[in-house]
Amino acid sequence: MIPNSYARIEGAVRPVRALRCLCVWVLLFLCASSSFAATATVRLLDEGEGRYRLEAEGWQDVAAVDIILYFNSMQVTVGTVDPGPMLRGFRYAENRALSGQLRLGALRDTPVSGAGTIARLSAVTNLSEGAFRAMRVRLSDGEGSNLEVSAALPNRFGTLAATIPEIVATSELNLSGSPEVTLKSETTPVVVVEDPLPPVTEAVGEPAPLAYREVRRSATEAVGTENPERSELFLRPLWMRLSDAEAAEATLDDWRVLLTVTRDGIRQSPSFPLSDGRQEVTLYLPAEVGAIQGVAVENARLLGSGSTSNGEEWVRVVPAKGAQDVELVLFTAKREVIFPLQVAPLIENLPVVLPDQRLPQIDSDGDGRFTTADAYRLAINLLVRAGEI
Repeated sequence: MIPNSYARIEGAVRPVRALRCLCVWVLLFLCASSSFAATATVRLLDEGEGRYRLEAEGWQDVAAVDIILYFNSMQVTVGTVDPGPMLRGFRYAENRALSGQLRLGALRDTPVSGAGTIARLSAVTNLSEGAFRAMRVRLSDGEGSNLEVSAALPNRFGTLAATIPEIVATSELNLSGSPEVTLKSETTPVVVVEDPLPPVTEAVGEPAPLAYREVRRSATEAVGTENPERSELFLRPLWMRLSDAEAAEATLDDWRVLLTVTRDGIRQSPSFPLSDGRQEVTLYLPAEVGAIQGVAVENARLLGSGSTSNGEEWVRVVPAKGAQDVELVLFTAKREVIFPLQVAPLIENLPVVLPDQRLPQIDSDGDGRFTTADAYRLAINLLVRAGEI
């Protein structure tokens, strides 16, 4: 039999234990809530002597990066930009077309988390407060969820001046407006051009989001996803259960989005040529680029150049048979434009894949891996065989 005094003590302890359990659950909830609401941070650090470093902190599931650094173009000259460890595995592009802006964009098939160096860059300036005066950062997880972002850059006293935190309004990475783009990648060399799809508008002068284009909607329905507004940033894998043509169209539709990222103003026709040694490819440049004074080509034969009735400059080439890297250097009255054409070599002995079977992973460039570039080349060959392009 339990003594009454012990029973009274035990009865008094039970509420205390319950309160302790409640406190533990509250703490766990607060920790989970705080981690869920964590803000991804990007800092620009001034290392002195014209050297700067972009640092990432608290990244969780980041698959798309869009950073703009603003500076006084009359007093600042931005030099080289070297991607850091945080961008390893990303497809990376720079946009320097707009005066006073340096734009960095990066896309990745799978999200990454952690902290580290995004990029190192150099700048020459005589300003006492540093080269850069503002920064805008947008991050996305690539699945339609936009990340809360804070950005900070150094002020004249060497400390970090925080900018206004920005909730990203769109997951679309758009680096439009640049005929001059430098592409770098530690995994797959990716080149981008503009795809001349007819514009779709929701209002006068306002382009509709790429997710609403008819070709995207049909490809999305073919995949069977329940969210037609999912991110347009990443290449759809070719092992989905679709027929040859359906999977190839879905892959090229994702490529169309990637191809429009940095080449607004310059277009290539056709957008997806096969380098069979016969197909002609024409490059169109806007009038503001200036008259073409000279052309240098690599892995292609130059057919000619000229101007269209609306003032566009054009260059026509035939990529060499089997070529994968075709580059044009255009010398104009205003500047030099380096333009890598997007071509796909012929894949011999292409297998036939029936509907509901997995598509093959063909290493078309012989590097021992099946990459998104291989998926693009396979899609081109499948559609050529099907007579779709």
